[in-house]
Amino acid sequence: MIEWGLCCIFRREPVKFRRATVFALRKYPRREQLQRLSDLVRSNAENLRKAFESCIRLGITAFRINSELMPLATHPEVGYRLEDLPEAERIAGIFAEARTYAARHHLRLSFHPDQFVVLNSPERRVLENSLLELRHQNFLAELCGAREINLHAGGVYGCKTEALARLRREILALPEDQRQRLTLENDDRSYTAADLLPVCRELNVPLVYDVHHHRVNPDGLSIERATEEAMKT
Repeated sequence: MIEWGLCCIFRREPVKFRRATVFALRKYPRREQLQRLSDLVRSNAENLRKAFESCIRLGITAFRINSELMPLATHPEVGYRLEDLPEAERIAGIFAEARTYAARHHLRLSFHPDQFVVLNSPERRVLENSLLELRHQNFLAELCGAREINLHAGGVYGCKTEALARLRREILALPEDQRQRLTLENDDRSYTAADLLPVCRELNVPLVYDVHHHRVNPDGLSIERATEEAMKT
């Protein structure tokens, strides 16, 4: 039996997730920035509950949550924590209601952070920013009850062997709660299923097999074999 999943966005449902820009927030004093962000995050929490309800009504059993539920939370200039927001308690309550609803209806939830989360970068600044964002995504996953945080392996940086070694090292250094949620996905340019399967087996990290990426970036494995090996992880 096919189980349908949905990635973030509805076309016809009344579910809209709001964003913010640093440019727009810069013109306000900090107190007003936090109030505006609080309104926005509260709206996103309310729409997350609507999204879950729509999924259940439409027969969708897996939902990838928009990774910008708390826009700009890790930005060095306008960043914030949930507890900094004027409506923090109310917002946390809305997230808790959504989490309970999803659990009651067995809706499987995941996150897929943006492409700038790169754990195998040789640049320290990029790595530190990636780890900061991953911590934030893990916080969101706890708020919402999400099971997985799915990442691509990152760049090759001239030597795939060294890049994969850095990836292994950084995954091993993650806190246990982040490692328990982490999954890796093959991509359409740099890392195939065959590249990632040894890493996933060694570190006990599930491989999220993307058949479309595999068709664009083949590796000698058949779709059937790649599917079988991914399922073993």
